[in-house]
This record gives sequence, C-alpha cells and structure tokens, in this order.
Amino acid sequence: MLGHARYCVDYEKLANRLEAHNAIVSAFNRYYQFYANSFVSVAAFYCLVVLSESHFVPFGLTWRSLGVFVALEILLFFSSNYSFRQYHKGREQLVGRDTRDVK
Repeated sequence: MLGHARYCVDYEKLANRLEAHNAIVSAFNRYYQFYANSFVSVAAFYCLVVLSESHFVPFGLTWRSLGVFVALEILLFFSSNYSFRQYHKGREQLVGRDTRDVK
C-alpha cells in the first residue's frame, strides 16, 4: 500500500552498525508507529461515536466534525507514510539493498 518492495536485510552488516540502526529506528520508525496507530485509533473512535449516537457526544455529529475527521486522517496517513519512507531510506543507506528475491 505504501509502495515499498520487500527486501532481505544482511544481518551481518547490521550487527556492525547496531548503534546507527537504533538511531534510525528512534528517529523515524517510532514516529511511523505513532502516526499509524493514531490513524487507526482516530478512525475507530469516530466510528464508535457515529454508531453510538449518544447524547454524551460534546461536539455533535456535523459536517464540520466529519471534515475535521477526514483532514486528521489524511494528515496522519501522509505523516506515517513519510516516516515509513524515511526509515527505509536510512536503513538502505546503512546496510544496502539486497537484490535477492524475497517472497
């Protein structure tokens, strides 16, 4: 869905550069996890609010709330996509891309 081909990682190369790999994970992969999990959580929350039709909803179900939901979901999706790409770009620069066919 995000346009990345799967590839093998040479773990021997990675073992020599473990500290650099951990820095890449901290710099990009943690943000990817946050944005992706927030994307799913916001979608689940909004669906539950719509399905509940509760009187306890403080903001009400309006076109404005739908617009805010859609805008937030788009922002979270593209933020997670960017972080994911940056993580893989850094990892490729660190250990290189293996040309073996991965299934």
